[in-house]
Amino acid sequence: MTLRIRKGSHTYKTTISTALERCFLAKRKFVYRLDGDVIRTGLNKGLGFTRGDNYENHRRASEVAKIIAQGSAIVIVAFMSPYAEHRTLAREMHESAGVPFVEVFVDAPIEVTEARDPKGLYHLARLGQLTNFNGLDAPFDVPANPDVHVRTNEMTVEECTRSIIDYLQNKGFV
Repeated sequence: MTLRIRKGSHTYKTTISTALERCFLAKRKFVYRLDGDVIRTGLNKGLGFTRGDNYENHRRASEVAKIIAQGSAIVIVAFMSPYAEHRTLAREMHESAGVPFVEVFVDAPIEVTEARDPKGLYHLARLGQLTNFNGLDAPFDVPANPDVHVRTNEMTVEECTRSIIDYLQNKGFV
């Protein structure tokens, strides 16, 4: 099963994915976490942030997640996925291989994500030093129908994690 955690930067997607990973490991589940920042520095090094490069970044990550999930692992993918076409691609790749896929939308208003900005990326984007920044000068397609929707401005990390695990248990995935 692949659990795809999506949203813009600084919504706590990495924090939540790490908390989920710890929960599964504590229950002795076979779990693997793919983080978007880590994938970009290794497997997808050299890809830029154009729409085409973003598509290829997601295609490769989805393929890796699918392969690992076919080995019976729970795969947690923490990626910023601003475009509906990327989310559709990931779901279709998994479903065509018979691998369960769960989309989690980790959501927060832009004011909140900007206030949480530890890397200063919003500041650089607002100064015009960083372009194609999703939510500012590049689009972000809000997921129309995610399997799980958590709002980090209203919920703690623990509540978000519990909500995701409850969904997975109710669906019989874990």
